[in-house]
Amino acid sequence: MLADSPRKELEELDTDSTKNLAKILGILGHAKRIEIISLLYKSPQDYSTILRNVGISRTALANHLNLLIDSGLIERIERGSYSLTTDGRSFYDSMTKTYLDSKSLSHFKRKQLLEKYALARKGGSKMVILSKLNWKSRWVSHLGAIEGSLKFLKHKISTAWIYGGTGHAFIINIARDLCPSGPTAWRTFMIFELSENLGYRIDGIFATKTDPEFSRLQEKGWNHAKKCLDEGIPCYGWELEAPEFYVINGYDDVGYHYAGPGCEDGKGTKPWKDLGNSGIGILEVYSVHPADTADPVKAMKEAFQKAVHHASNPKDIIYPNYRAGLEGYDWWISAIEDGSALSMGHSYNAGVWAECRKFAVQFLKEGKKHVTGDVKILLDKARYQYEIVAANLESIAKDYPFAPRLDNRPLGIDERTKRTYDSLIEARNAEREGLGILKDIVEKLS
Repeated sequence: MLADSPRKELEELDTDSTKNLAKILGILGHAKRIEIISLLYKSPQDYSTILRNVGISRTALANHLNLLIDSGLIERIERGSYSLTTDGRSFYDSMTKTYLDSKSLSHFKRKQLLEKYALARKGGSKMVILSKLNWKSRWVSHLGAIEGSLKFLKHKISTAWIYGGTGHAFIINIARDLCPSGPTAWRTFMIFELSENLGYRIDGIFATKTDPEFSRLQEKGWNHAKKCLDEGIPCYGWELEAPEFYVINGYDDVGYHYAGPGCEDGKGTKPWKDLGNSGIGILEVYSVHPADTADPVKAMKEAFQKAVHHASNPKDIIYPNYRAGLEGYDWWISAIEDGSALSMGHSYNAGVWAECRKFAVQFLKEGKKHVTGDVKILLDKARYQYEIVAANLESIAKDYPFAPRLDNRPLGIDERTKRTYDSLIEARNAEREGLGILKDIVEKLS
């Protein structure tokens, strides 16, 4: 009922009220008046301070102040000084919050960026922007960057085929303390090795800050991205902002322009010498190129092989203090059982792995049209198990919605964690059966 009340009140405005509201909005619809309100929002100001900050004539300022006073948005508190009223502060709060959360602001910033590009080109500075290259919003930001790049290249492939064909739909990786790093903290060779089965290949640079050649590799990555973007080849990289993957959709004389988690409509500039110089200390800059698509049966077989291998916790893929496959589930279950699971990490892991298993189900369904006989039956059996996994992980994700500012404190033990424990046990059991069936499919296709 509370959520519906603002709509109900709005519908009940009579004609006179709507006219008065229109009058107030009309008064607010002037840049200089918004500047005045913004200045008074910080603190009361005297006339000369307002005049100096707003930069208009005395006559014009007097007119603006009188309109704002008449509308009840500001008030004169003493001779020559002004302050926001309670209504004025409320209007400004609502107005700015709505605007800062709006698509309108994102589009405006994007327009400014393109205008800056045009100006730079005219003036001789170097700037390249692939305006149609965008990150695809996915929990697995790496695959969101690849998917956005493939869309830019007009390569027809389903999201499920990207997730399944890279093997990512079938993996899990959990940190000891269930921190949010699990989904990205593993050696992701398989994503690159399996790409050519899906009709594309990935080139680029990987380095760590501890490498004696790190500065040279930073420059190599920078030059690689510039060369590819000049040729209309999409690029992406790690930690342009948050510890996630972003498409690199342009560059200027200073550094990278990019889009991804938290800046879906684009942002820049990230100085190229700053990339990789973070606490994590990883440099990744990649480009995505068209390639011949492999036989879909080969794509499935190799993806299943890689996924099963990943689940066995090979030391060349899984870092210490992380566990994949069924051991990963065991760590997750243990953290839930003793109440030590970190809230943000738990929510983030639930979102990522629920998304992966959703696309695992779709991949298995799509794969059926490429096979016959026993393999087709096995794909159905695997899909049944992964539907159970997906449903349970999705249930956990809904119970613990993720927010970037979520406190990363231990969850403790309550009714929700008890439900989570039961869901993880059921998901683990189905995952065990599913992995066994994937092994059987690989044998049948060998």
